[in-house]
Amino acid sequence: MVQTLKSKKHKSTLFQKSSRGTHITLGSSSDASNRHNWKSMYHLPPMGEITLEQFEEYSFQRLKLLRMIDTWKARNISGKALQDNIIEESNKVFDLRMPHDLDNCEPDWISHHVLRLAFARSENLRQWFLTNECALFESRLMSDTQDAHIEILQRNGINAERVSVEEKRKYEGALQKMFTKLYFHLQYQQQKNEKPQQTDSDAPVLISHNKSNFSDMRFNVEDTLVFKVDFVSVLQLVSSRSVFIQNGKAYLFAHDLTSLIKQHFRASLVLGLSKIQAVYPEYLNEEEKDRLLPFLKDVIPAASEGKSLYSNTQSFMNTGEVKAEQIESLSKQSFPLCMRVLHKELKEKHHLKHYGRMQYGLFLKGIGLKLEDALQFWRENFTASGMTTESFDKQYAYNIRHNYGKEGKKTNYTPYGCSKIINNPEYVCPFKVFKPEELRHEMRSYGGGATFNEDELQEVIEYAQNHQYQIACRRFFEVSHGISKKANNIQLIDKEDDGSSFPHPNTYFSRSIKYLKSKNAGDSEQSSSNTQAPITQQDTPVDQEDEMQDEE
Repeated sequence: MVQTLKSKKHKSTLFQKSSRGTHITLGSSSDASNRHNWKSMYHLPPMGEITLEQFEEYSFQRLKLLRMIDTWKARNISGKALQDNIIEESNKVFDLRMPHDLDNCEPDWISHHVLRLAFARSENLRQWFLTNECALFESRLMSDTQDAHIEILQRNGINAERVSVEEKRKYEGALQKMFTKLYFHLQYQQQKNEKPQQTDSDAPVLISHNKSNFSDMRFNVEDTLVFKVDFVSVLQLVSSRSVFIQNGKAYLFAHDLTSLIKQHFRASLVLGLSKIQAVYPEYLNEEEKDRLLPFLKDVIPAASEGKSLYSNTQSFMNTGEVKAEQIESLSKQSFPLCMRVLHKELKEKHHLKHYGRMQYGLFLKGIGLKLEDALQFWRENFTASGMTTESFDKQYAYNIRHNYGKEGKKTNYTPYGCSKIINNPEYVCPFKVFKPEELRHEMRSYGGGATFNEDELQEVIEYAQNHQYQIACRRFFEVSHGISKKANNIQLIDKEDDGSSFPHPNTYFSRSIKYLKSKNAGDSEQSSSNTQAPITQQDTPVDQEDEMQDEE
């Protein structure tokens, strides 16, 4: 991000002090001719001045794109389909340039550097950012031209020497073998009715000035571009035998330069992240720390895990209210399956064990069930089996008030997120703990008028069997709400959706309520006083010593 990070005489920073409190001044670069786009691999920081709103907006736009990439890969979308998805979405996100008075700074350039700074703090964050940034870079690279690839080599000082006609004749036999391998690869791609595309495990795809070379297996010494590079810079091609080596040099066709470029970008990004991590947070100007550190340290990493991307429009606090008498109908149309299962067990047995009460009770609190309504709801269900009101109040009422911050340490507990539920054997995630037939039965009995196709249910079950529990939950949401799945893509629920899995049961509920309301055309104001659930952004750690273990 900067050329010198540990200089004692002069400390380079990405963010400089701005004369206006609502703006951020980006560090300037001495290379005024540098074009700030992805082909320069983001070596230099952006320059200019942007508002705080732009700073957050561009960061969130890129983060949303990276989350979509992560979700596509998790759903086993790969190859050309993945590349097309990434390019299509990337063009939507970064189609507009920043205002002209911001020089060469672009949203793409700024957002990369902001996220680079935010994700440099820990190994897990760095790895997540690195993986998805490399996927974005690779898709852009593979969709570009051969001339653009050569431009990237020159712009970034990557050594790749063009092989002369005389040298190609000298090694014509070896090059012919490589070309034959290419030929069969192209034939295979044509049979699949796809454009030739290189992956790390595939044979190389050649781009030649003479397009007729694609029609036969003859290597054209005059027209076919061949380059030679240090073999250690293309080890993936060496391992797949897509190059031949002579005197420490690897000979490769023009399009195989993409492997060299990808490896260079990855190494450059790894180095940049490690340098930032070594001096973080000294990397920020002193005057900017108070404004930017909370955003960089909390909001962005939280969003990468599926939490709120738009913290200014969402809140930890409830924005609506749910009454006890509404819970039954809501459970049939908008509860995630984990809460639906707990609700059914409560209605059938008129009892839940402690951890079930904690999981379900905090969820109900999160969707807007007030304390008095919660006491009424639990009292009605527990006393339906013959328990007296006095016994309920004595054994369970304290714990309910405790969860609402009215007893003990007065901690205002928040609902449990998916990560906590999945990783704790005491809590219930049906996609993790249920056998396939049991899961199929629970999904079919969900209610709410949903109709289920067996192929769709099987798809959900397969995600669950592959330990992709949150993706299974997301897919079940789509199936149960009648949202059709696009081929090689993900159907978005609303404008705030980025296709990623739900990180929290309350996120599921909130998205369901919003989606069902949006289906009522011309009725946007209807039920304004009804349920409007928040998205709970994170779990508050529970003090186990203070947590009330009431009677089973």
